[in-house]
Amino acid sequence: MFVFVFVFVFVFVFVFVFVFVFVFVF
Repeated sequence: MFVFVFVFVFVFVFVFVFVFVFVFVF
């Protein structure tokens, strides 16, 4: 369960940063 939450948070942060950089660049 802990690993599932960790992976979920990691993916969420990754997607958030990706979208932020995408918006910032374009």
